[in-house]
Amino acid sequence: GLEDNTIFLFMNDNGTANGADFDGQGNVTGGFNAGMRGSKISEYDGGHRAACFVYWPGGGIDGGRDVDRITAGFDLLPTLIDLCGLTTPLKVKFDGVSLGPLLRNPGKPVADWPDRTLFVHNQRVIDPIKGKNYSVMTDRWRCVNGRELYEIKLDPGERNNVAGQHPEVMTELRRAYDRWWNDIAADFDKP
Repeated sequence: GLEDNTIFLFMNDNGTANGADFDGQGNVTGGFNAGMRGSKISEYDGGHRAACFVYWPGGGIDGGRDVDRITAGFDLLPTLIDLCGLTTPLKVKFDGVSLGPLLRNPGKPVADWPDRTLFVHNQRVIDPIKGKNYSVMTDRWRCVNGRELYEIKLDPGERNNVAGQHPEVMTELRRAYDRWWNDIAADFDKP
């Protein structure tokens, strides 16, 4: 019964090392990146987006579904706790949420699924620098470095910066970044 009662997860590493970008005429240059902009560790989706496959026949999760909501790697532990029917450890606050409702009900709207704002932020420095290489992400938008805005479902290649057409969205996403930064900055003194 192991075949049916084992949760199998497969993820790729984020981004392509060779990268993909666009020349001045909007043509893709570099390696294959499924049309996404950026290379590994970039703040653009092509630098951090990763595939994740979940397979668990005994739990009714047996493939052939796409989750079209924004998710992150830190959702996996709460998801596994949920799928396995475990109790969340006391006093543990996860950044992620269980993807169970999305995995169990493919193609059906999940009424209580939250609108989420997630952050990608690549520092590669000892002391973090506010505003360095980041993206604020929602199901609809990508705000890159507080200067660029892309409507991701209409523009998955992040080619058409619409920041000037949506100043209210830029303000909202910049404020979200500031709140997030202030939250994580509380731990910057810890190694």
